[in-house]
Amino acid sequence: MKAGGILGVEHGIVLAPMGPDVSGPKLVAAVANAGGLGLLAGPVNNYDETVKAIKKIKTLTNKPFGVGILLEFDNTKTIQAIYDEKLSFLQVYWGEFPKERVVEAHAHGVKVLHQVGSVEEARKAIAAGVDCIIAQGVEAGGHIRGTVSLMALLPRIVDLVGHRDIPVVAAGSICDARGYAAALALGAKGVCLGTRFIATKEAYANEYYKQQLLSYTEQQTDRTDLYGRKTWRAFVRCLNTPFHQKWRKSPDYDKLVNDETQPIIAHSKIYNKECDFRRFAGQVANPTTKGELENMCMLAGQGVGLVHDIVPAAEIVKRFVEGVKAIMGGETPANKNDVFALNAHLVRDTRVTKYCSWASPKQDYVMLNTDGSVKDDGKWQHLCRWEFNYARTWSLRRSKLAGSDSKEVVDGVLGNVKTTWRNKHLINRIKALAGTFKDFEIKHIYRENNSAADCFTKLECTNDRCIFSSNSIPKELNLLVSKDRTCHLYQRS
Repeated sequence: MKAGGILGVEHGIVLAPMGPDVSGPKLVAAVANAGGLGLLAGPVNNYDETVKAIKKIKTLTNKPFGVGILLEFDNTKTIQAIYDEKLSFLQVYWGEFPKERVVEAHAHGVKVLHQVGSVEEARKAIAAGVDCIIAQGVEAGGHIRGTVSLMALLPRIVDLVGHRDIPVVAAGSICDARGYAAALALGAKGVCLGTRFIATKEAYANEYYKQQLLSYTEQQTDRTDLYGRKTWRAFVRCLNTPFHQKWRKSPDYDKLVNDETQPIIAHSKIYNKECDFRRFAGQVANPTTKGELENMCMLAGQGVGLVHDIVPAAEIVKRFVEGVKAIMGGETPANKNDVFALNAHLVRDTRVTKYCSWASPKQDYVMLNTDGSVKDDGKWQHLCRWEFNYARTWSLRRSKLAGSDSKEVVDGVLGNVKTTWRNKHLINRIKALAGTFKDFEIKHIYRENNSAADCFTKLECTNDRCIFSSNSIPKELNLLVSKDRTCHLYQRS
């Protein structure tokens, strides 16, 4: 088991060509520049727009990249643009790409990656002479061709390939380095990421769509053929939004079609074409989309529960590369007493910041702020929001790792209570992390406590610390301070 590159690309990390234009030029270039394989979502049978997008990518990177197409539709013109622009890769999906077409691609210097959802499809792809097989499990987001989980499908396809020089890439619910390591252990040479790359700065997806990914879990997706039935009735995996739940339960579910009987709910511009979307359309929202965004299809895989932040695509590649090396015992900062741990970034509501502030001295442990989206009794709506991500921490001894301002989180990690906390999957993440270190310790810290924040809103505060006298300190805040003298609330006379 070894992490490395594929098909001449530095890292075995592939960007899924997410349509209609989520995997646009900026995202493709960002992944390529980070050492991964960027795949553009090819415009359907459109030569001019394909060439335009390719030329845009070439202004952003000098690294190899490719285009992905769906074989369900005629894409003769798109393929010709790929050949004319002398690209390195063509990814195909949802159908057969016979040997003569693979030979044609090779004649133009293009390597063919075929995404499959079954062993039988993989067998045909091998016979056609493709250069790479992407094995997609049913837990993947977007269009799903197969019905088998990645854990069962991947090793079967790896065994089928055998000693042939055809790398197998894993796709489906892989959103962090642990999934990458698991795929390598099952024989894959790389991973193909979709959902994780939607939540990046460069992805051409609507911000509303990106933010929704941060609040859904693996239990809140659905495999359905509800969307896009007018042109192509195919299964996808999407977020189980309130809109989706409502129509999923409809007695007329099998008859619902995004045709003229449905109202127009949104408008978008896709590859320079104005588009009206009717209810149950299969397209996702891009930055130009206006309308009922909450009632549109939001494609995502079951790995969405592991997506907690929106960062540059290069950061995702870096996390995967460094993370898998740490897991496999490679030469990484983890060997120099640095560890990978959960960290958080506080985002303060601007309406609250000018009234409420606190000081947070440096600590010799990692603070695990795991309260999720916090509501302050309805006073301030979202008082503060926590964004989770894997982060490297320096000068940290493994014997004292974590603190949390949530007593329920601490109890949940230690197994003292049966937690009812709505984000309890994060407790499981902490437990998983704890199991990798010796003498793991977690303790409750009264830090940036919600009750303290309530009290601060009643006081005159500076931007860096709250100053009050012994006479003016509210009773409930005084109680907090008296509970723990290590509390980061400082009384000043």
